[in-house]
Amino acid sequence: MEKIQEGHLEIESHRLDFIRREIERINKEEAPPREFYSLASEDCYQMTRDSERDMDYETGEFPRFEQLDGAMVDVDKEEREGLTLIKDATFSKGGKAIFRLSELMPRGWLVIASAFIGRDFVHPGRKCIVLQRGFLTSVGGRLGAIHEIAHAQDFSENPMNREELISTLKNMSLLDREGGAWEIAKKILQDLKRRGVQWFPEQFEAEELEKMIQLCIQSHKFANENPPKQSR
Repeated sequence: MEKIQEGHLEIESHRLDFIRREIERINKEEAPPREFYSLASEDCYQMTRDSERDMDYETGEFPRFEQLDGAMVDVDKEEREGLTLIKDATFSKGGKAIFRLSELMPRGWLVIASAFIGRDFVHPGRKCIVLQRGFLTSVGGRLGAIHEIAHAQDFSENPMNREELISTLKNMSLLDREGGAWEIAKKILQDLKRRGVQWFPEQFEAEELEKMIQLCIQSHKFANENPPKQSR
C-alpha cells in the first residue's frame, strides 16, 4: 500500500481514493439553497481586492491574492491523484505572517478543495474536510470552511463511538453536533479578530452571518428528514 509521509500528515492512496469517491457522490446531489450559492458566486461576496490582477487565468484560481483589508493570502497546494490538497494558507500583513490555516487543523487531518459550491463536508473516519474549490476567495467558501474546521476540532477532541460514527458516515452530518460546531466556529472567528485576521467582511458578520448559520442548521434538518432515495 502506498504511503506518503508529508510533515505530520501520513497520506495513504486508499484514503485519497475513498475521499474522491465521496466527493463524486456528493457533487451529484441536489444544488444548495440559492443563498449559499450566492455567497460563493456573486461579486459582492468575493474576498479578492483585484481578481483580474491576482487570478491565474490558466487555472482560474488564486494561488496568491490581496484580500479586501489589504492582507495577502498565499495558498500552498498540491494536485495529487485528481484532488487538490491544501497544505497551508498564510495570511500576512506588511510582509509578516499573522496566521496560517494549518494552525486550526487537528493533527493528521487533510484539507481538500475539490468540491462543488455548497457540497463541503467533514469525514471524521478519514480525518478529512472537503471544501469547494477556491474556498478562501469568497464569503461562502469561507463560511463552509470555518464550519467544517470547527467540526474537525470537535471530532478530534470528542471522538465518536461506533454507533455515532456509522451514523455520520451515512448522513455526512449529525444534527446534535451542528449547533456545537457553529459555537466553535464563532470562537475561532473571535480569536482571528484578536489577531488582526479578517475572515469575513465586517458588514457580513454584523448583518448576515447569524442568519446564514440558522439557514445552515435548517438545511441540515431538512436533509436528514428527507434523505435522498437510494438508486436500485
